[in-house]
Amino acid sequence: MNSSVVIPELEALAPGLIGGLELLHRGSFLNRPELDQDPRRRNAECFTYGKRSISSLGMTKIMTTTEDSMSYKPDNYAQLTPCLVVRDGAKAIDFYQKAFGLKVLDEVLKDEQGNVQYASLKLGDSTVMIFPEGAFGSPSKAPVTLGAPSPVSLYVYIPDVDTFYKKAVDAGAQTILAPHDAFWGDRFCKVIDPDGHEWGFATFNEEAHTQHKQEKR
Repeated sequence: MNSSVVIPELEALAPGLIGGLELLHRGSFLNRPELDQDPRRRNAECFTYGKRSISSLGMTKIMTTTEDSMSYKPDNYAQLTPCLVVRDGAKAIDFYQKAFGLKVLDEVLKDEQGNVQYASLKLGDSTVMIFPEGAFGSPSKAPVTLGAPSPVSLYVYIPDVDTFYKKAVDAGAQTILAPHDAFWGDRFCKVIDPDGHEWGFATFNEEAHTQHKQEKR
């Protein structure tokens, strides 16, 4: 079943798309009247011209699509998004921004008292959600509240793990492993945040990774 997708930039897109249709229909596109004799070829040329018009306007969406091909997630979210329970939402956001450089992705949800109940954060192409203890009636607790190490560790690739590590520690992250050349080929470190969540950060070293693979053979 076809369905129309509403695009705010529709008015800007329309001239280019309609122009392409009209030019091709009259057979005057690139002075090639033979297109009128071949409807399938004409439609293909029209589609190509329309895509170029959209691309020139910085658009990546098309105007019509099928329900099966419509996006199944928000554009700014990764397919896999961890949800972390923290003790204080506002303090967690502040720490993640200063220590890891995460940015708030959407509007922060707060209760009537102004306490953070939910936030989405982004680092590169990765996203993470945070919820404070008790939010929405959840019984979940942060690892530090439970007094036990988190059974889950996040693994994040970054351009310069040594510089990143120093910034994180200066902002209050606790060291588990300082940056080192890991045996699997990454330059790797591991820290723990104030709520007890473990974060591994790594910079890929292609040469070391290739050597590791060869040694395993």
